[in-house]
Amino acid sequence: MQWIKIALAMLPAMSVAAPVLKDAVKFASYGQATEIHLPVAGDAATMQLIMRPAAVREIRRQAVPASLTAITPSTDGGLLLANENALWLGHAQGVPSPLVGDLPPGKIIDMSADGQRIHVLTDAPGLWAFTLHDKTMADIVPYRLPYPVQRMSVQGAYGYALDGQGGFVILARGETAFEEIARFSSGATFRDIDVAGDYAYLVDDEFGLTVVDVHVPRQPRWVGSNNRLAGAIRVVANEKQILVADRNQRVFLLDPAQIEQPTLSAMWSAPAQIDALALGQDGVIAASGTEMITLDFAHAQLPPVNSIGANQGGSRRVAIRDHLAYVADWFSGLHVYDISRPEQPRHVALFHTPGSAKGVTLLGDYALVGDDDHGLQIIDIRDPQNMKLVANVPTPGLAYTLQVQDQRVYLADHRGGFHIIDISNITAPVVLGSFDTPGKVWALALDQGYVFAADDKSGVLVFDVTDPGNIRQIGAYDPGGYAEDIVIRDHHAYVTFFDRGLVILDISDPRQPVAIGQLATPGNARGIRLQGELAYLADWDAGLQIIDISDKRAPRFVGHYDTAGAAWGVELVDSLAYVMDWWGGFKVLEVSVPETPRLLASYHGREQVQDILVQEGFAYTATGTAGVQIYDVNNPDGPIWLNGLDLAGDSQDLAVQRGRLFVAGGAAGLSEIDISRPHESRLVATHRLVDDVVQVRTNEDTVVVRSRTGKVYVQSGDRASHPAFQAVAAGNIIDLWLSQNRLYLLNASGRVRVLALNMTELFAYETGGPARLVRADEARMYLSDGVQGVQIIDVGADKPQPLAAIEIGDEIIDMRLSGDSLYLSTAKQGLMVLDISQPAQPRLTQIYPAMQGIGAIALAGQSVLLGGDTRPASVTLLPPVTFTAEGKHDLRVQVPARFPPGRYDMILRDGAGKQARAAALEVQLAGKGKPLMSKEQFEQLLRQQRETAGAR
Repeated sequence: MQWIKIALAMLPAMSVAAPVLKDAVKFASYGQATEIHLPVAGDAATMQLIMRPAAVREIRRQAVPASLTAITPSTDGGLLLANENALWLGHAQGVPSPLVGDLPPGKIIDMSADGQRIHVLTDAPGLWAFTLHDKTMADIVPYRLPYPVQRMSVQGAYGYALDGQGGFVILARGETAFEEIARFSSGATFRDIDVAGDYAYLVDDEFGLTVVDVHVPRQPRWVGSNNRLAGAIRVVANEKQILVADRNQRVFLLDPAQIEQPTLSAMWSAPAQIDALALGQDGVIAASGTEMITLDFAHAQLPPVNSIGANQGGSRRVAIRDHLAYVADWFSGLHVYDISRPEQPRHVALFHTPGSAKGVTLLGDYALVGDDDHGLQIIDIRDPQNMKLVANVPTPGLAYTLQVQDQRVYLADHRGGFHIIDISNITAPVVLGSFDTPGKVWALALDQGYVFAADDKSGVLVFDVTDPGNIRQIGAYDPGGYAEDIVIRDHHAYVTFFDRGLVILDISDPRQPVAIGQLATPGNARGIRLQGELAYLADWDAGLQIIDISDKRAPRFVGHYDTAGAAWGVELVDSLAYVMDWWGGFKVLEVSVPETPRLLASYHGREQVQDILVQEGFAYTATGTAGVQIYDVNNPDGPIWLNGLDLAGDSQDLAVQRGRLFVAGGAAGLSEIDISRPHESRLVATHRLVDDVVQVRTNEDTVVVRSRTGKVYVQSGDRASHPAFQAVAAGNIIDLWLSQNRLYLLNASGRVRVLALNMTELFAYETGGPARLVRADEARMYLSDGVQGVQIIDVGADKPQPLAAIEIGDEIIDMRLSGDSLYLSTAKQGLMVLDISQPAQPRLTQIYPAMQGIGAIALAGQSVLLGGDTRPASVTLLPPVTFTAEGKHDLRVQVPARFPPGRYDMILRDGAGKQARAAALEVQLAGKGKPLMSKEQFEQLLRQQRETAGAR
């Protein structure tokens, strides 16, 4: 059962109006289609209804005297506004008034309020504090700063500031000056800061949002982040919400309820760059240019078109040898990366294991993989392009990590304890002994005939394994946490506990391990490796933590790097740390300066997705110099990276034909890839043309490509007997489309030539103006000028006939046809859906706002995948909402049964193309109890409200 909740509000002035309902009402749909009657002003027969997931509402726009550098609420409920040279007092309505008093010297760069005191930061450098009486600055006190500061928030006796290099420092207030008392080390160069309660919120270009616990000002401590906000430049926060603005003119709302990883909940796109942000009494205040906009985020939700759900793989553990990295990936198996140039890792090969690869180690010519419920897999890796399984040892549990010593494998089998396996005959391994521990063994360490097992909730267990057939437990250390990984060096065990961080044990007497040092980590401790006097710890959502262990009784943090995903495993080679980043992929960090590790390279997410194609549950993306990346999209809302092929050139466009993927690769020509088995996709041919190849189209028997100079080449029939591409157009072609029996060629002036597949011209069509995209089915052609809208032309008859044109009012990046719908990706509004079931009367029916720029479109069941970001974006399509005119001033809207829960805007567009939001619709899963009112009562209330409001 669902509740449908409708809240109607008076529309802006246009030819459409709706009544005012003071309170939202809701009624039960009982799993049936729900009918709603909307009263409108104007002719209902000309109205169109557009559904859109609820967006942020603009309450008001106000002009401000100049571009602002800072906004802060004043104690009287108003707003203090600042630019470089002036201060004003503003309110919700009216023109801001300049403050009376002597302005501090220098240019104003920041401002904050602390109770009755206002603090103004200038580039003099200095900080001035004053109180505000009416519009007069009073009790002005200057404070010296130890160095130039670019942003600062003052709270009580402390100032939280960004120094000239973007480092975070905490300053203590004296009578006339602030002095530094603490500094937070990070690899980031922060751009802005705000402080609320016990936390400082910092933003930067690379990592997004970082949260630091400052309740003990002399000991700031990293506690959380959201690293999906790269390009962040402004932040404001209170204890209930965080607002972040980025370089792409967007403002994000985050929920700090889980401070370790504040979650995104809504987004608003500004008309221009965001200069300043504030949290006012009646909403969020955003200054953009000479305009101040008040926003209501209360009912908005995150735009549905986003790449957050796209998973860059399940990298867990890695083994490195001879410039090759062998990675156990939970989703796909054993991956091999060439790291001979660490700044540019290349994906070499994938061996798709039958289970879920959890751990890997190397022995001679073989990789030994813990493959979850498929036990131990032994793989011949002599030829990475042709890896072969040579043996498999089934295990009763879930095979995880492994250690090899003296021709024996010690395998952590999770819920199955651990096993000792003889591999002296690599093709016929033999289990010598097993021990079923009380917990779940995640990892093992070996030391002088003993096995130390990280046994989850049982802590660390110690076993005498000198006789594998008679394994005996001799000791244990159980602090009540969840032990996950363990390494041993010099009679000490370094253990990661998922919930406790790092614990250092003295194991001089294996029978009685003794904890001598501990350090709680900000995330969840998983993998650990040692190098010199430093421990490198994969700390899940907290990324990589670098810890000084020179004093084992007092380990301390040295540096950290917050990876894009969740760090699970790490290996070290010289001054490089290879981090296995669940969700975020394969990463290389430069750690020669452990205080400030930096990202050297990442295999995943390196380039923007130029094109995307879906075939039998897999998505193939053309990603520029990163070649082709392959995703499993059997769940289209959460694409999972599966495989990658590094190709020469610049991969830009894709097409498929009978199990072969064709890739337009610029100067590298046209690549042909066998994708009959996506896990084992391989390059089989490269077709070189005279010019760079930028576009490719296929049907069952024909391949057509376009060059950068606009020339078109065709290859038809059996490629074995007709291997060459034949030129069919000399140049000036900017787009092409290939259907089953026609080739459409669009030139820069807007002329379309339509050819039969024997390359004879059928007809030409003049658009009457510029055009950029052409798409077609057997009956109609669809043209876009890329700027305003779409033309629909009937091409089923001998002579093409224009049917309709519809204005979109946005730049169209790509178009995709499917059944009675035309899908458009646009520059500002996101994904738009046109109903073309009546081609002479196309209707815009749905809009899906986007969090990022979107590009190429691909359909996957009831979802749409889009390029434009560094990973595929996805959106689940809404079921269609139908409506009909009911009399002159009423619309009857039918909401389908089982409409997805969420908030939605219902937008009305009149015959002149003007549009306004008519209603906010909220669909909720029904709880217990009766509906607040019946459908009939709801409609009666609508009639009463309409009469009261005079809507007719």
